[in-house]
Amino acid sequence: MYRKFSSKKVETCIILYGHKLYGNLKSLYEELDEKGKEFYFLTLDYKVYKKLKNNSLNVLYGLRIKDMKKVVFSKIIVSDHGLHFMRKLINEQDNYFFDTNHGLPLQRWNEKVVEQFYKYEEVWLFSSFHKKVYLEDFGYKENNLVITGYGRLDYINKFNSSDNKLSQINTLKQKYGLDEANKIILYAPTWIHSKQKVNNEFMRPDNIKFIEKLNQIGKTNNLSFLFRPHLNTILNNKFIKVLESLDNVYYFPFRKYEEVENFLIMADMLITDWSSVALDFLLLDKPTLFLDVPSSFKLGIFKEEILRFGKISDLDSLEVDINRYINNFDNYFKECPQHRKTKKTIYDSFPELAAKQYFKRLKKYIN
Repeated sequence: MYRKFSSKKVETCIILYGHKLYGNLKSLYEELDEKGKEFYFLTLDYKVYKKLKNNSLNVLYGLRIKDMKKVVFSKIIVSDHGLHFMRKLINEQDNYFFDTNHGLPLQRWNEKVVEQFYKYEEVWLFSSFHKKVYLEDFGYKENNLVITGYGRLDYINKFNSSDNKLSQINTLKQKYGLDEANKIILYAPTWIHSKQKVNNEFMRPDNIKFIEKLNQIGKTNNLSFLFRPHLNTILNNKFIKVLESLDNVYYFPFRKYEEVENFLIMADMLITDWSSVALDFLLLDKPTLFLDVPSSFKLGIFKEEILRFGKISDLDSLEVDINRYINNFDNYFKECPQHRKTKKTIYDSFPELAAKQYFKRLKKYIN
């Protein structure tokens, strides 16, 4: 209503909207900052707003009228997890909406899930494979999919091309208080969508007995486990208290440690269940173990033979697999040839970083 009856005109301003400032949006934020454009990150979480404001970042609070006035008169809005109440703006002719997307899921989607993107000007995907999945597996029917690469992977790609990888890893270990001598295993499971499907499963992220099992493996083999549950996974205080008492499992929740890229780079191995974080880790060419647990996805899974590219480990083989691969990557690549096949299948080669591609796409509409 304010927009409809106001004489104020749309400004050439860019709004980035998401849960938190991380991943693809963060890479675009840094690129816009470098280019000197007027832009803001928009959040509905007051704690996030205060934290970013205290760090002198460009941030707006979505439940403050003054800030929302700036949003509704901005030319471009870029989201990464949907628009929520801002969907009311998407039919205005002088606004442009983009979505950075946030990952290729291992769960099967259908057209009902993806049709939320139909009204966007563009939806940015990380590769030709990703676009093919949307069109052929998810039934996507609009012509607004654009292959840009993923900004959150720029950090990993820069690391891969650097000459001082070991120095960077040791610096990160010091930052997070980790033993430089220990090998590091990142345990990053997805969140449980349907508890009924995994109700009796021992190897699940909310079973403290499984975490204690990892801790024992760590003690026996001089390994450090970094436990990073999905941001939607809620652990009670009793669980967290036990977690914090363990010597070889370190708890790094998303709410306190948003920079997942650092943990991927530090890790010598990844253990996950059905999380798409494995597809990011794939770029680092290190062993990946997928737990032999059922998926909890309500719509099922797809292309498991491609996306679960590493070793499938059950509870009995887990410690053996860890020791066999973490000290000898050659064993892993000989026994898990799908790793390199999947990497070649799902990733394209780009001449420049994804964040620069994002800015080029936006420039067309800014101008």
